[in-house]
Amino acid sequence: PSLQTRDIRPLPPPYGLGSSTLLSWITSNLDKDSSAEEEVRNPVVVLESGPPFNSLIGSRIDDAIVKLEDTFPDYVVQKIQEGSMVTMDYRVDRIRVFYDEGGMVVGAPNVG
Repeated sequence: PSLQTRDIRPLPPPYGLGSSTLLSWITSNLDKDSSAEEEVRNPVVVLESGPPFNSLIGSRIDDAIVKLEDTFPDYVVQKIQEGSMVTMDYRVDRIRVFYDEGGMVVGAPNVG
């Protein structure tokens, strides 16, 4: 309708043109988003595989899982039997622990 086309305003990049109502909505949500970025909710400390985890090699899998879950409560800790297929995605909030048939950790747990 022609009434709606009279209220065209430039919107913040990359949104182009739109109504003043849309401009108002976008602006208020951009403000909310920027303030939400300043608030840190459940920060995940980025870990790297290696020395902190080397002490778990040779320990019982269940003990290693408990220790990791207690130490890193914001992480998903997965126990995986050695040789099992796993996904190739990388997640900074996941720790994988590989164990052998005897239930012993066979390598340093992997972050990702």
